[in-house]
Amino acid sequence: EVPTTLLHNVNRLVEECILPNMPPMALQDEDDFRRQRLYCEDMHLLYHKHLDTLKALYSRYRLPPREGGLRQPQLQLDDWMAMFDALKLVDDSFTLRHLKSCYVFARMTAVDEYSTRKNEQITFV
Repeated sequence: EVPTTLLHNVNRLVEECILPNMPPMALQDEDDFRRQRLYCEDMHLLYHKHLDTLKALYSRYRLPPREGGLRQPQLQLDDWMAMFDALKLVDDSFTLRHLKSCYVFARMTAVDEYSTRKNEQITFV
């Protein structure tokens, strides 16, 4: 007898149809990405070597809000995309998908039901 509950069918859909077709990047744990690629001595040294340039880029590409007003202290995804577009860093080997994944993986996720824009920005620490 085959179970036909909603729970069984949703699990089957995810396990048999969705997960096998997901790109590996989508299944990567964000904390693993940060620990392996950002929180290491090599990255620390590289970061400090280029700190002035990184701060200048961060400041330059924080765009004013679409609604008008002062620039936010956070770098929005649109700002991130504009910076990489201006620097001509997206190509066949570093695609828009990679660009967006780096942005998403680099930001810390904090659940805040009062702020819908919280997960759409990163700050310069």
